[in-house]
Amino acid sequence: MKKNFKLFSILLALLFITNVNARELGYADEKVVQEGVYDSVRMIAGKEVENKAEVDGMSLGAGYEVKAGGKSTYGLYAGNTVDINEEVEKDLFVAGNEVTLSSNAKVQRDIFIAASKVIINTDILRDIYIAADTVNLKGVTINGDATIYARKIEFDSTTNIVGTLTYSDDTETIGLNKSNMGSINIVESKEVKDRIVISFKTRLINFTFSSITAFITMIVLLLLFPKLKNRLNNPDLSVSSVCKNMAIGFGLLLAVPVLCLALLFTRVLVPLSLITLAIYLFSLYLATYFAGYLIGNKITSKLFKLDNMYLSLLFGVLLIKLISLIPTLGVIVIFILFIYGLGLILDSLIYKEK
Repeated sequence: MKKNFKLFSILLALLFITNVNARELGYADEKVVQEGVYDSVRMIAGKEVENKAEVDGMSLGAGYEVKAGGKSTYGLYAGNTVDINEEVEKDLFVAGNEVTLSSNAKVQRDIFIAASKVIINTDILRDIYIAADTVNLKGVTINGDATIYARKIEFDSTTNIVGTLTYSDDTETIGLNKSNMGSINIVESKEVKDRIVISFKTRLINFTFSSITAFITMIVLLLLFPKLKNRLNNPDLSVSSVCKNMAIGFGLLLAVPVLCLALLFTRVLVPLSLITLAIYLFSLYLATYFAGYLIGNKITSKLFKLDNMYLSLLFGVLLIKLISLIPTLGVIVIFILFIYGLGLILDSLIYKEK
């Protein structure tokens, strides 16, 4: 895992993932509880949120007060106060004002936290990365590395870090027992700030430019081809149809370059080869945004009761861009959306309205 905090920007995207379990957002007395066993991705959103579900995939939660006490493959949570008491098979991502990892929390891989106040009350099995104002590590063992950028870090005599503790030179450390640390790496605060600012500006510019480009391209395409828009607004989301489009997309990904190469060896069909290759490359660029538009359309229709092409596309493009920031998992999700979108393009081209 890279030692930076670009991962936290993905938490905005969690508000727009499909399979949403939410009730009228905005009511002060709202409380939403999720229970049961689920596959793939599940999200719960509201003012007071409590997740008790077992999710074989990503478990997502967003609200003012969030409590996570179920089981999941990946955990991603955002809120004012976030209390993690969950078993997470792989990585955990949390952003909030006050974040607590309770004593029963168990995360098998890495933990990423961005908050004002962070309290760790459980042992960490691998690495942890924290960006916060204050961090409390009293009485815990971290079996990997701890990278912490904070104003103040609180330890006690029983705090043990097997790997490397990294923090900046302007961090106030209370109760630090160096003999309990595997090693200590102190980074100059100016270097940390410069690195974060430069990285953030670069990523923000790239993110904004690529999002605008994708948005405009898709808008022009949908306006030029109304049939395409109609197909995306009325998709067949049955399991068989989704699997079929994914299989077709994967097949196109492999077969079209071979076909274009074969056509290049024939003098007569060279122009056809170049035209096919151009369409293929354009389709590769658009594939994930086709899937993103479809998801964005479902979000706007379910959450906002609207059928607005521009709003749907805005949500879809932002979702794709934010997911792409996630290391490893993001690559997998984007690839799945990519091959599905590629199949969706062909399906939309041959679709005939009834």
